[in-house]
Amino acid sequence: MSSYWKAPVASAIKSFLAVIPTETPAERIRNQLILVAVILLVIIVIFISALRNVYRFLTNDPRKSKGPSFLFGVVVPSVLPVLLYTVLTDSLSYMNDSGKVLPYSYRPSQEALELHNRLPFIADLHADTLLWTHRQSMLNPEVKLGHIDMQRLIDGNVALQVFSSVTLSPAELNMYRNSNATDTIRTLGIVQRWPMKAIFGHSARMERVALFASALDKMQEKSIIDGSHGIFVFVKSRTDFDRLLSLRQQFGSKVVGGLLSIEGSNMCHPIWITAEECANRLWSLGVRMVAMTHFVDNAVGSSATGESDYGLTSYGEDYVKRLLELGMMIDMAHTSVKTIDNVIALYDEHVKTTGRKVLLVVSHTGLKSACFHNRNLEDRHAKALAQRGGIIGVAFFPEAVCGNNLTDIIKSYKVAVDLTSTNNVVLGSDYDGAVSVPFDVSDLAYMTQGLLAEGFSESEIQKIMGETVQTKFMEYLPL
Repeated sequence: MSSYWKAPVASAIKSFLAVIPTETPAERIRNQLILVAVILLVIIVIFISALRNVYRFLTNDPRKSKGPSFLFGVVVPSVLPVLLYTVLTDSLSYMNDSGKVLPYSYRPSQEALELHNRLPFIADLHADTLLWTHRQSMLNPEVKLGHIDMQRLIDGNVALQVFSSVTLSPAELNMYRNSNATDTIRTLGIVQRWPMKAIFGHSARMERVALFASALDKMQEKSIIDGSHGIFVFVKSRTDFDRLLSLRQQFGSKVVGGLLSIEGSNMCHPIWITAEECANRLWSLGVRMVAMTHFVDNAVGSSATGESDYGLTSYGEDYVKRLLELGMMIDMAHTSVKTIDNVIALYDEHVKTTGRKVLLVVSHTGLKSACFHNRNLEDRHAKALAQRGGIIGVAFFPEAVCGNNLTDIIKSYKVAVDLTSTNNVVLGSDYDGAVSVPFDVSDLAYMTQGLLAEGFSESEIQKIMGETVQTKFMEYLPL
C-alpha cells in the first residue's frame, strides 16, 4: 500500500488505542485484535452485500442493480473490503514498526549502569515525539507507545531532549529520492484532529510548529502544577538552561529539559513570507535549532534525498543570514552536499564580518565512511563542522549505522570520534521518527555499556553522552 496512507491511518489507530489504558504489551495486542475484529466484521458485511448483488445480477433477479446502482451496489462493495483490509494490515504493520524496539538478550553490566546513573548531564539531539498528538502529553504515565515519554526520560537519566517539528513528509517516502509535491502531514493532522489552520492554507506548516511549541508550553505548565510525574523545563534561553541545571541539582533525574527544533524549513517560501520574517517567526515561537531540509527539496535549499542538489537558493541565503544574526543553531541533517557547503560558506562570512559564532549541528546522522548512504555525512563535512566548534549527533537507526544492533551504532560513534573528537560527537537517536532502534530512551545505559566496551574512558563517555551538549548550549543559547 502507498506510504501516503500508512502514517496517517497508523496514527488514527494509535489515537484510538491511546484512549484505552494499556499497561502491558499483551494488553496492547489485545486492543489491536479487538480493533481488527471490528473492522473485519464490517468488511464481511460489505462483502456479503456485494455477493448478494452479484448473484441478483447474474440470475436476472428483478431486484438486481442497474446503471449507476450497479456501480454502488456491486463494484464499490466488492472493491471496498479489499481496500479496507489493505489499509488495515499495512497501517498496523507501519504502526508496530515505527515505534519498534529490537529485543536484546542481555542487560548492561553493573559497571555501566553505575556509570550511567552518575553521569551529570545526558542529552539527545533529535526525537519526533511531538508529531503524534496522543504522545504530546508525555507526563501521562498511561501512554507507553513509541520510544519516549517523561517516565522513560527519567529512567534513562536524560537531562535534555531536543524535540523536532516535522512539518512536511512526502508520499512514497524513501531514503533516496523524494518529490515535494505531496504532504502526508496534512492527512496526519486531519486524522489527529489538529486545528484547521494547521492543516490547510499557506501558513499551515508554520501553524504546525506553533502547535508543537504549545505542546511543550503546556507540558511545562502541567509539571509546575503537578510534578508527581516529573518536572519539565522548556528551554529557550540560557536562563531556562540555568534553571534546568539548578532544578536537577535540587530534584535529580526527575527534572528534564526540552528544546524545540524544526526538521526542514518547509514553512518558508517567498510567495508566502519573506526569508527574514520566516526566521523571526520561528524564533518568536521558541525554536532554537533549525534544519534547512528534511526528505524533500524546498524553497530554502536542496535535500540529501530530494530530486536535485542545487544547494541554497537566493531566498535560502537570506534565510540563513537572518538565522545567523539571531543566533539560531543551524542543523544540517538531511541536507545535500551543496547546501552544506553553502551554509558553511555563509557561516564563515558571518564570523569574519561580525566576530560572532553560532552553533552548527547535524542532529541525527551517520558517517559515510562508517556506513555509505547518501543520507549520511561526508568525512570532509564532519571535519569542517568540528573545526568550527560544531556537534554531530550520531543516530541509532539502521540506515544511519548499517545495522540494527548496539555494535553497529558504537562502530559509527568510534569513526565519528576518530574523524573529529569527543568534543564534537553526541547522541542523535531519531527516537519516535518512524524508525526501529535497539533500545528506547529508558535503556540509554546500553550506550554507556557499548562505549565502555569500545575502550572509551569515563571522561570521554561523559562528553559524548551529554557534557559536550551542555557546554555548547551554555555558550550559544541566548541570554
